[in-house]
Amino acid sequence: MGNSALNIIASKHFITEVGWDKKAYTYLESFGTWFSLGGAFIGGFVASKLGAKRSVVIAGTLIALVWITFSQLESFGLRSGLSGPTCGYSQAFWDSSAFHSSPFS
Repeated sequence: MGNSALNIIASKHFITEVGWDKKAYTYLESFGTWFSLGGAFIGGFVASKLGAKRSVVIAGTLIALVWITFSQLESFGLRSGLSGPTCGYSQAFWDSSAFHSSPFS
């Protein structure tokens, strides 16, 4: 339920506040679906090899490192006037060369 609420809030923010169109946002959001599926498969493999407790500790550590990295991105000027470091990182990712060949940019 929380993830659904976050998706609704994020889509409204990026479409109305940041100015992305719905097609571009959906294209970017589809990456999350595929990464989640890949993470589930990799997580299952890691849990079967290392055990459930160790894999939970490793996953928690990796998530913490990702959020610490996001919190530090603002100091690199990636905020771009948006509200918060995560939005700035998303904007910097969107402006990168990975999307210049996309029909949505």
